[in-house]
Amino acid sequence: MWFEFMHPRIGGRGVACASILALLAFVPALAGAETRVGGAIQGTVTWNKAGSPYVVTDDLLVEPDATLRIGPGVTVRFKANIASRGGVNVADLELVVKGKLVVEGAANDTVLFTSAAESPKWWDWQGIVIQGPTARAEIKAAIVEYALQGIRCEEGSLAAKDISIRRCRQHGITLTNAKADIDHVIITEVGNPGGTGVGINLEKASQATIRNSFIIGVQNGIVYSQDSGGPLEGTVITMCLSRGVLIHNSRPEMRHCLVTGNKLGVIVSGGANPVVKENNIFENPSGNVEVRGFDQEPVKLDFSRNWWGETALGIIEDGIQDGSDDPTVKAFVVLEPVLTEAVALQAGSPAKP
Repeated sequence: MWFEFMHPRIGGRGVACASILALLAFVPALAGAETRVGGAIQGTVTWNKAGSPYVVTDDLLVEPDATLRIGPGVTVRFKANIASRGGVNVADLELVVKGKLVVEGAANDTVLFTSAAESPKWWDWQGIVIQGPTARAEIKAAIVEYALQGIRCEEGSLAAKDISIRRCRQHGITLTNAKADIDHVIITEVGNPGGTGVGINLEKASQATIRNSFIIGVQNGIVYSQDSGGPLEGTVITMCLSRGVLIHNSRPEMRHCLVTGNKLGVIVSGGANPVVKENNIFENPSGNVEVRGFDQEPVKLDFSRNWWGETALGIIEDGIQDGSDDPTVKAFVVLEPVLTEAVALQAGSPAKP
């Protein structure tokens, strides 16, 4: 699905006519109205469209036993470059969830998390931080933009559906010892010029189901490390300036995905042993698959039953960099049997960006 939204404009010209002022007194939410928020949230708190935009002037903390519910059409703006002296990062504002966050956007009435700056930058606020083993965020039909990291989940759990994350400096979604269900998510324009940005980053045994999503035009698409994994299905990873999918010391299961137009397609390193079956992996200029960091006993990596944009095995092998090309690498990619036609994105038709 494609998200459409309007940025509310703050301020307006004074009106001298007393009769018009009297009439406007009956309007529940005047143009230019805003609700300022910050500090700890306790109990159950609901933000609705009538109070929007909500302007965050201090770190927001959803306490462990609290719930913050955000309804359709709400805009949340974070003041830029304000030293918070707390939270995960003392330099910028953030929404820290130790309890529960429920974002209930709708198809034509999304929730927007953004910067309050007139000329926003890709690091104006820290992002949404889900922190602690019992913390949980359920985010539906929302846009997150101009944060250092869009959504950061540490030990907690995340359910994200029909959301867009864009113009973030470091990561779109990062998971550290966390669990996530990511469905119909678009992540684009993530990463600084140094190439450290990651669309979706999984660390420390994080487990995520990722399906029906688009990772487009970021520095690095999806990165698995430190025994992370889970199903990756029906997802498009394209136009990444560095790597499409990096699998380091992990074992995700990648099926029915499209990996094309990235500098490098799939990198397998550090003893990883992924399941990579029935995908479309082709036209990644610096290589479709590269193997790194295997320097012990010889290992065979099963990449059979994928579509490589070609049927000629010799041409396909030209796009594979493994122990056949570098004798210091003790891992070899097994290609046969190769598929003779492209694979449908079986997990569903991804949302169009």
